[in-house]
Amino acid sequence: MGANQSSHKLTVVNDEAEGNVIQVSNAIVQRLTDGLKQTSNQSKNADVKVQSSKKPSISAEEIPSGNVSSNGYPSFHYPEYTITALQMQKQKETEIDELDQYWSKRLLNLEMKHEKINSILQNEYNKAVVDYKSEKRGCGEIMIPCMENTKKIAKCYQDNPQHALECGTFVKEFANCVDECRTKIIASRC
Repeated sequence: MGANQSSHKLTVVNDEAEGNVIQVSNAIVQRLTDGLKQTSNQSKNADVKVQSSKKPSISAEEIPSGNVSSNGYPSFHYPEYTITALQMQKQKETEIDELDQYWSKRLLNLEMKHEKINSILQNEYNKAVVDYKSEKRGCGEIMIPCMENTKKIAKCYQDNPQHALECGTFVKEFANCVDECRTKIIASRC
């Protein structure tokens, strides 16, 4: 009787403004209480089925009872199956705090790793600067190769300004000297 939802709608207009109480006939109260008893019987049958399958069950004390209060309306006692909004808020705040701590630790670890990498790179850079400066000083001390041959070519051109081809032997000696110096420098770098 009360198991299926009814498609009938009941609109009650309260003309009395002083009591804010809606009076309902005894027949309606009887139907409501019969429907509640029927639903509680169905829940008791469901409770027996749950107990037979050895799953956690709801005790008879926890099932809402349809006691009719002094004003004619049924009152129900619902145990705390759900958590309150305050409990939910506290739970979420603790989760947020845990996540905050987790991510702050991860960020701290990343910052420490980056600092190590930066210090290593800075040390390598400083070493490279020192090496470069020391090599540059050595370059200033290097003698110009084949100075002797250069002087011979210059003297030949001064002695024979009209006959430059006569200095060809000195030019060949200078080119050979420069090639030898170049091969020595390349060999020393490897």
